[in-house]
Amino acid sequence: GVLLLGLGIDYGIFLTAEGEDERTLCAITFAALTTMASFGLLALSETPALRSFGLTVAFGETLIFFLTPWMRRRRGS
Repeated sequence: GVLLLGLGIDYGIFLTAEGEDERTLCAITFAALTTMASFGLLALSETPALRSFGLTVAFGETLIFFLTPWMRRRRGS
């Protein structure tokens, strides 16, 4: 949970500081995709603890990746 909270706050800070700058959006997207991929690969592990950790973080990362811009737009309105 703390890892996902930190990533979500990080994305929010970058989106707030740089706004809709194309380079910032590309950087955030690339960071989120590589994080999803790395933890998603843990979901393929034979070890149950690693599998559940990988699934949880990959799902949470996907969720915060889509919710962060949505929450920013709602807060700004």
